[in-house]
Amino acid sequence: MIDKISNVCYICVGGGCMNNIQFNRLKEFRLEYGWSQTKLASMINISRQTINNIERGKTKCPKDATLIKIAIAFNQPIEKIFFTPLVQHVLQKW
Repeated sequence: MIDKISNVCYICVGGGCMNNIQFNRLKEFRLEYGWSQTKLASMINISRQTINNIERGKTKCPKDATLIKIAIAFNQPIEKIFFTPLVQHVLQKW
C-alpha cells in the first residue's frame, strides 16, 4: 500500500504551503514503536535524512505523499502525528 503512493505535489493555497508543520510527534511515535529512523525510512521508501529533518523541524513543508506514508506506517491519522495549518483548518470546520 505504502509503495503505491506517488510523490504528489504539495498542497498550496495562495502560494503558501498548507503542509507547513507547526509541530510533530514523529519521533514520539517512532520511539513508541521501537523503530530507528533507518527502519522507518526503508519501510516507506524515503531517506533517513528526511525522517531526521522532519523530526528536528528542519523540513517544514514535506510532500503530501511523505505525510501519508508516515501516517500509514503508524496506522494513525495524519493529524495525530503532524499539526499543520491545513489540519488546523480542517479541524476547525468540524
